[in-house]
Amino acid sequence: MNCQNAREIFPELLDSRTAATEQLEARAKADGAKLVECSAFYPYSRAEEVAQRIGGVPLRLPTQPGEEQAEGAATDLFAMFDAIFSRLEAASREAGKRP
Repeated sequence: MNCQNAREIFPELLDSRTAATEQLEARAKADGAKLVECSAFYPYSRAEEVAQRIGGVPLRLPTQPGEEQAEGAATDLFAMFDAIFSRLEAASREAGKRP
């Protein structure tokens, strides 16, 4: 299968902008959404792209303790909730600075 055939069969895998993404962006703009949350198992680059197009802020939140490998990552449930609230607060502040 060459790349052109793959693009025709699986456009959502090769193109980051699909009809569903465009509908999501239109609704987000209409609703005034500024935060684009991305779960750990999805490509963060997609959240960054959508956030850029709607004038928002991308945000990744942990879904379980120990999920993130970075130093200082949450290792228990309470630390995970602290991390979620801290990230939401910081992203909300950043989003508030955007028109």
